[in-house]
Parts: sequence; C-alpha cells; structure tokens
Amino acid sequence: MASSGIRQGAAARIHQLRPGKRSQMESLTCDLFAPGMTPLHRAGLGGLVSTLRWIEKSLPDEERPPGQWTIDGRSVILSWEEAEGRKSFFDRLFSLAFQIQEGLIYLPGQYGELAPPLEVRAALHEGLLLSFYAHGPTSRGSETATESTYEVDDKLVSYRYLPLSWYKHQNTEGHGRGKDGSTLIVDSLTEPIGLTSALFPGAIQRHAAHSASQVVQNAELVLPLLFAPVGTMALKAGGKKVNDRGKRKFKPGAALLIPDLNTLSEVEYFLPTIIPRTARDCQVANVADAALQAELRLRSRNLLDPETLSAIRCVWCCPTDWNSRLQPPSAVTEVSVDTTYIALDQFEIAMAVLAPPLPRQTKKGESFWPKSYTRPFIAENLALGRPWYAGFTRLMTAKDETMKKPKPIRDFLKFERGGLHTMTEEIPWDHSGEKAIVRAVHEAMRCRYGRIAAENIRNQAAMKNRMTREYERQRLAFVGAKTADALRHALADLWSRAGSNSVLRESWPYVLPLLSNTKWQLTRDLALIALASYQGKEQENIDLTETETDEVEE
Repeated sequence: MASSGIRQGAAARIHQLRPGKRSQMESLTCDLFAPGMTPLHRAGLGGLVSTLRWIEKSLPDEERPPGQWTIDGRSVILSWEEAEGRKSFFDRLFSLAFQIQEGLIYLPGQYGELAPPLEVRAALHEGLLLSFYAHGPTSRGSETATESTYEVDDKLVSYRYLPLSWYKHQNTEGHGRGKDGSTLIVDSLTEPIGLTSALFPGAIQRHAAHSASQVVQNAELVLPLLFAPVGTMALKAGGKKVNDRGKRKFKPGAALLIPDLNTLSEVEYFLPTIIPRTARDCQVANVADAALQAELRLRSRNLLDPETLSAIRCVWCCPTDWNSRLQPPSAVTEVSVDTTYIALDQFEIAMAVLAPPLPRQTKKGESFWPKSYTRPFIAENLALGRPWYAGFTRLMTAKDETMKKPKPIRDFLKFERGGLHTMTEEIPWDHSGEKAIVRAVHEAMRCRYGRIAAENIRNQAAMKNRMTREYERQRLAFVGAKTADALRHALADLWSRAGSNSVLRESWPYVLPLLSNTKWQLTRDLALIALASYQGKEQENIDLTETETDEVEE
C-alpha cells in the first residue's frame, strides 16, 4: 500500500529546517496535496489539525507544546525555537495527542467536545489493535483483559477489552519497545525513516536482508502518518478462518475507515461525526457497511459535502494463511460522496429496518451482538453500484464458514424476515417490474399457504410440515434454475399452482422484461428475496430449522 515513498538508495530530497527571519525558529510544513500524500496521509493530516484545534480550545498556553502553528485549508506549518526545541515541542504534542485512560487508547483530537462512552472507546480501541497495532510485541504493551458492563435499552451487557500500558504513537518516555512517535518524527527531520505497519498498515520491508526494500519517507510525510489513528476510524468487522499452526482458526478483521479529504477546513467538526456514539453503532459487518454508516452520520449533520470530502475509503485488515498473526489489508471499498446518491437513501432504509437487535447471551453467559447477514450484503451491493438485491441467491445456498460448525445462512434469515419485508415495501425500486415480481411471488405464496391451511385446519403439525416442504420446494426450484428457461419454468409453475394472481394481471407488462435472457439472474434473486421476506398470517410464518441463536464465531 505504501507505494508513494522514497526508497533507500534512490535520489532523496531531505527536508531542510528553515530558520525564521527575526528569530531562531525552525518549521515543518505539511501540505494536503504534496507529492507522496496518499488518502491515509491526508486523513492523518486532518487528525493533526483536529488535535491542534482541540489544544487551542481546551488547554491554557502553559500546557501547550512550546511552539507555534499555522493552519489553513490546505496545509499546516509547525514552528519551534531552534534545533534544541524540537524534542520538547514534539514530546508535548504527542503526550497530549495520544493518551491512555482506563487502559484504553484515548485520542482527544478525534472526539470533539464530548468523548464517547467507555464501551464505544473500547470498540474503537479494539479496532486499532486489529489494524495499526496488530503486531503486539513492537507496537503496544498489553496487560490482563478487563471486563466491564454497559446498558442497552435497560439491558445489562458485558464486554471485555485488552488494556494497554503503552502504544507506538504516544510519547512512551522510554517505557515502550523501539522508538515512539515523538522520537520518530524528530529523527525524520534529519533523515528519512522506514515505514512499518504501525505507521502504515500493510507497509513491510520486502526483504529483511536488503534495507533498500523498505519504504522510507521524510518528515513532511511521516508526521501525517503518525496522526493517522486520529484522522481515521477502525472497528472490528467480520473475519475468516486461517491456518494457525496447522489448525483452521477464526480470526477477526477490522474495517479501517479513511476519509479522503479535499480541505482541512472544519475538519475538527468532521472527524467527531464519523465515529460512532453508541455500542449499537459500533456493530459493522464489512467495509461497505462501515463506510455507508459513516456517510449516513455525516449526512445527518449536513457535513456530507463533496468539496470537503471526495470519498470514504474503507480497508479490511484481516489475517491470511501466510501470516495469521498480522492484519494486512485484504480488501478495499471506496464510496464516493454524492448528496444525491440514491444508494445512500436505500441504505438508510436498510439501517432502519435491519439495525442490530439487542445483545444476547451464550450458554456460558457471555454477551454478543447477533450478526446480520442481510445488511452487509445490501451495503456491499450498493457500494459497488449493483442493485441492492443482486446475488441474494448466495445467501440462500451458502454456509457461514466462520462458525465452529458451519450452518446454512438461510437458516438465520428468518430473524431478519421482518426487516426484509419492510425493505421490499419501502425501498425505492429502480424498475417497476422489480416490485411487481416480489409482490407476485408474495401473492402466490399467500395462496399456496392459504390452501394448505384450509386443508389442515385441525392438524397444526401437518400444516407446518406441508408449509415447510412447500417453502423448500420453491427455494430449490429457484436456486436450481441455472438458465433463463429454467427460471421462467419455476415461476410459471408457482403462479399456476397458486391460481389467480391479481398482481400479475395488473403488472404483467412490467414483469415481462425481467424474464428476458439478460436479466433472469436478477429476477431469480428477486424471487428468492420474496420467498425469504414473505410474511403471512401467524401460522404461515414458519421456522424451517431449530437454529440456535447463541452460536458465535470462534
């Protein structure tokens, strides 16, 4: 990822300190659009600005770093007295910017006027441990895990977090391993320094025996990178099974949210809006889910402006088979900022009806937030510019491989049936035929279930068994349709067995184009969406499995 650097052995222009005209002052200028500034650098520069603004508002002069700074919409200029003053200036700056409170990483420049509650800071803390500080021995000092509780809708929820004694970016005053953030920036004022994954996730030395294979950068690029944890946001998101010492083990991943800034103006208001404020807001399932949720928070505060922010880039950091102990970047999703973006309206509906439910407890008494399968699926489609329902067939056929004993994902969709049904009713469709397909399948299933109920009115067990078989027969017919002809046959069979269908009579001209050879796969997804979201009378809302709800990832 860190391709924009200066490699050792190449021609490098070392940043020169500039004395002031009337006083012995040295300065460092960081420009938002200087050569080598990646989105992570720009986000980090925003974090530096937000931290400096917090210092100006919150601290008296005697507690501030012994120097000066100038901020405009594009750059930051830091100044301090002579060469001897650089260490005291940056030591104080990093002591204020990177703190530890209650064992958790505390970044006051990110929080604005009000710091988030402890449970939210614990979630942000965990996200940083899974991204910037994934390499524990050299990037942080861990202590014994701590347990705490918080309330959600008057329900007590327990959680655990790993407190730290130090971490790489702060001024460790010699207590940490290796050089701390203050020492790194002071050293980079003299000569370029090499990047590590703690500074730039994914940046590693390609060959340990060859120093020229490491990316190195100068002070004007190193300082923004050092403030990247302030200008970005990381949350635990998903995970996968990887090879760990010969065994397949589940390892969690992290969604690292990187705002691509166009200006430094008012960034101190922008960053506090991106971070979540409740434990429920911290529940993200993939990078698209995290990026779109952040955009919704910005839009709710009228801060989603293309002139300020061109895009939100979200990087998934997750272990791999070749190295299960690190969290290298594994996937990237970028969501452009557009205030007229209809996909954001669609995702807002998905967030409203598919929000994380109340936490539950395992048999061991441990609290966990139930996983959503539908919302991250919708978010990924919208972020990639696809119809929100595209590929729903996969959810009706695949298994959740992250579980100890993989189970079909469709067994868990019953918990989101109500939200899916509301989605089909409220979401703005791109084509009238899409809604007609869903309504026509709903109408057909209502007729089929109604007939079964009438024939088994005195035998509830037989009624449930027959409804279950009918559901499974239709599911297999749709997922087994591998051609346009096969899908048309499956739909025709359902509609003919159901009898008269008022939706088809009224909307047939809109349905017909979706049965063509070019759109049949999307129509198959719509039919399965209709099947999974169907809500009838109480006896028709059948459960196809006895799925346990307390099983979580390994």
